[in-house]
Amino acid sequence: MIRVIVCGVLLRFALHATAQLPQPSQQYDDQAILGNRAILYWKADDREITFEIIANTNGWVGIGISPNGGMKGADIITGWVKNGNGFLQDRYGIGEVQPKLDAHADWILLGAKEIGSYTVLKVKRALDTCDDLEDLPIDETLVRVIWAVGFDDPNSPADLQRHDERGAESLFLLTQYKESTPPNDAKTFDVKMERVLATSRTSDTVYQCKYVKLPRYNRKHHVVKIIPRIVEENKGIVHHMLLYECPRYTESHANSLDGKIFDCGENSDQVMPCVGVVAGFALNEESYDYPAHAGYAVGADDSPNVFVLEVHYDNPTFNSRRGGRKRNPFTLLLCYY
Repeated sequence: MIRVIVCGVLLRFALHATAQLPQPSQQYDDQAILGNRAILYWKADDREITFEIIANTNGWVGIGISPNGGMKGADIITGWVKNGNGFLQDRYGIGEVQPKLDAHADWILLGAKEIGSYTVLKVKRALDTCDDLEDLPIDETLVRVIWAVGFDDPNSPADLQRHDERGAESLFLLTQYKESTPPNDAKTFDVKMERVLATSRTSDTVYQCKYVKLPRYNRKHHVVKIIPRIVEENKGIVHHMLLYECPRYTESHANSLDGKIFDCGENSDQVMPCVGVVAGFALNEESYDYPAHAGYAVGADDSPNVFVLEVHYDNPTFNSRRGGRKRNPFTLLLCYY
C-alpha cells in the first residue's frame, strides 16, 4: 500500500558506501542509489546538469530521462570503458528494444574509468537541448530516471548487448531535498488501488490504472508531502506506482470516471488519458517532500480534479493474491495554506 503526504517533494536516499566504493570526482548537490547496483550523483546550474554514475560492473552503464519510467520516448545514454578508453552514446528509446542512436549527440563525456569492479562515468548536458524529437528537457518537475547495466562491454560501439539489470527512480533533479513536517492542521485523502488481480493468464507482468476523483474544496490548498505505503503481503509483487494528473474535467464527467479501473502500461493498447506525472514510487522508496513554501495546488478553478493511479505488478510466481485487498495502498496528506 502506498501512503502519500502532500508537502513539497523530493527523495532522500541512504548512501551505503563501502571501503571499495570509488568516490565521486567532485562535490555534488545530491545523489541517489539506483537499485543496489549504482549510485548517481548530480549537480546543476541554470544552464546544464552534470551526472556522475558509479556502477558495480565492468561492462556498460546506461541512464535515461523517461516520460513515464519506460524506455519509449526516453533520452538515454550508454557508456563503458574498454582498454582504458571511455565510450559514450546518446540514444533515444523507441520501446522495449535496443534504443536507437540520437541523430544529434547532446551529452558530453567528461570522464570515464574503471576502478576495481566499478565503472565510473561523468557526463553533462544542457537542461534544454532544443531537440524536441529525441531529447527531454530537465526542469523542476518530477523526473523518471531509468537505468540499466550490462555485465560485459560491447564488442563494438554498434553492438550493445541486452541489459542484465535495470530499474527506474523518481527524482527531482533541480530541487534539493529537505524533509518536511506537515502542519498540525494538515488534511489527508486516499488514492487507492483495491481488489485488482496482480496477474493474468498470459503474463506475470500486469499494469492496472484507476481514475480517482479528488475531493471538492472551497478554496485552494497545496499538497506538500507524499508517502507511499504497500501492505506487507504485496511487497513482493508491486514493482512501481505512478500518479498522473488529468486535464480538469466537468464535475459530472469527473464523477463518471471516479473509481474506474483499466489496463494500461507498456503492454496495453490503451492510450494513457493523463500524462502529467505528479509522483512516482518504486519498491522501498520513501516520501516526497516539496521545498518550503511550495506545493502541488489542488482546489483552484484550474487545478486538476482527477488523478490516475498506475500500479505495475510483477508476479513471476503467478500468485493469485490481489493488490490492496484489505488496506489502502495510496494516501495523500494535504496541507492547507
